[in-house]
Amino acid sequence: MKFILKYITIIGFLFIISCSTDDDGNPNRMAGADNQTPNNLPQGNNRLNLRITGDSANELLSDRVYKSLTIEFVGVEGTEASQQAIDNLNTFIQIRCHKPNGIRLINKTIPKPEDEDDKYTIQEIARLENLHRTAFSEGDDIAVYIFFADRENENSTETNVVLGTAYRNTSIVVYDATLRRLTRRANDAFPNVKAATLIHEFCHILGLVNIGTPMVENHEAFEENNNGEEVGGHCNVEGCLMSAQANFRRNIFGQVEIAELDPLCIQDLQANGGK
Repeated sequence: MKFILKYITIIGFLFIISCSTDDDGNPNRMAGADNQTPNNLPQGNNRLNLRITGDSANELLSDRVYKSLTIEFVGVEGTEASQQAIDNLNTFIQIRCHKPNGIRLINKTIPKPEDEDDKYTIQEIARLENLHRTAFSEGDDIAVYIFFADRENENSTETNVVLGTAYRNTSIVVYDATLRRLTRRANDAFPNVKAATLIHEFCHILGLVNIGTPMVENHEAFEENNNGEEVGGHCNVEGCLMSAQANFRRNIFGQVEIAELDPLCIQDLQANGGK
């Protein structure tokens, strides 16, 4: 999810990050086999996990093919998946997806990459997945890989940042380093901004908006990317989790709340096999 950072502030009970589309260099529907051939894929990967974003939407939402789900959370030291992010995503999946045989969660830490780069390209993210992913879809279990990056995306600047990308049918990266930078003046917001980014990207692999899960009613938002192209994939309903405008409101206890899906997004998921 690319956030165009116009301002981050706290006004009363509102914490705002203004955002547009996902990584312009990596559109939601990009092909999934970055620099890969059958000879250099991780052992056990039979290409079920190398399709374009949204291709596994029905497989994740329904129990038509897959009865269970495995999620592999991967981070380097200091950017591991927080228990709150894991719990929030697990709860969301149980509410929206049919997986009668359950959800298995794997949380692991990998060594810090040994290079001098200070930012990641999406191709480098894919190569790290090749090296460290161990859970793949097989039998009646579908697997999802989620990486919490210790560096920012190559396209991120002080005012134009990428928070996360769903770059294959079962692959997600969340730029933990960027989230920390953006919330450094409101540290208490970091956990929920991280969880919201994670769930937002997971919704992209569930096919929202109109990238694998067809719309029952038209509610897709379009924005111009850095190349001057009109890019969709977000919701035009104000306040929706899949909106291109991310608003984090504080409740009466001062806690930053995570936005929810609006009824049109929920309707789409239900029509494509979800709850």
